[in-house]
Amino acid sequence: TMNDETTNLSKTERVVRVIIGIVVFVFGIEINNISGLSESGYFVQGSLKFVIASNINHFRNAYRVLAWFLGFVLFFTGSTGFCPIYKIIRRRGAKK
Repeated sequence: TMNDETTNLSKTERVVRVIIGIVVFVFGIEINNISGLSESGYFVQGSLKFVIASNINHFRNAYRVLAWFLGFVLFFTGSTGFCPIYKIIRRRGAKK
């Protein structure tokens, strides 16, 4: 229930968060493949895919950590149904 102190997300939002969390986490795992393709010349130079892949390749560790962290947070908040940020925002909104 939404009024319970331990949950503050709707069922739909929970499902969406879990799915997006898994997708983002898998993206973090797939960064090695993207980097390998970028280094092998798979992407046409000058194309948008080349620019994105080159950027990912250049900052692969930062993207990997960010994707794993964001994926975990989304998965965790979706599976538990509780988002601390929502709690903070609601508390501040109630004070006004």
